[in-house]
Amino acid sequence: QDFDLFLVPLGTLTTLALALLVTQIMFSGQVRRVLGWRNAAWQQWMGTLLIVVPLAVLASEAGNCAAECMSLFESPWLDRHRASNSELYGRFVQESWWMVFLAGCLVPGIGEEVYCRGFLSRGLVARHGWLAGSLWASFFFGAMHLDPVQACSAFVLGLGLQYVFLTTGSLLAPITLHTLNNAAAFAALRYQHLFPVPGLTVRDDYIVHTP
Repeated sequence: QDFDLFLVPLGTLTTLALALLVTQIMFSGQVRRVLGWRNAAWQQWMGTLLIVVPLAVLASEAGNCAAECMSLFESPWLDRHRASNSELYGRFVQESWWMVFLAGCLVPGIGEEVYCRGFLSRGLVARHGWLAGSLWASFFFGAMHLDPVQACSAFVLGLGLQYVFLTTGSLLAPITLHTLNNAAAFAALRYQHLFPVPGLTVRDDYIVHTP
């Protein structure tokens, strides 16, 4: 019955494996240098940590607005798909917190950032400039999440991740930001019955916008 719970760690591990394979093929022998696998200055780490909550709020609000708009015309199968995903993550988040952190936060944080920031955005920024390249990288990052509502949230999150990557020159900074964002989302979902946060946690069948 709970076999589908393994889809979450399986999916994130697949993303990580694909990202490492692509970067190894493209940048063999110079992966660390090309990807920016270096430390950032302490001021940059402080700035990265300070934008975790504001970025999470903005991304969630983008998803809330998208959900309201799409509820007017989206097809029933997409609504059922979203409900199924919500139910799956609702059960997954009740697993061991270490499992949730590793499979839902750290592994996707590394895998998606290696691919989207370290590989994809480098080529897009080099070809189209920092502004257009960042917008395209964020668009593709959102599209990877498939669900239109989640894609809108991920697009906004991608803009923040892209900004951190370009300003620090370190891939470790957006990996940390991505991991902490996911951890905050899972914590809000896990403890929503104790600490409901308007706009961030699920409230029955209606949307509550972030103040």
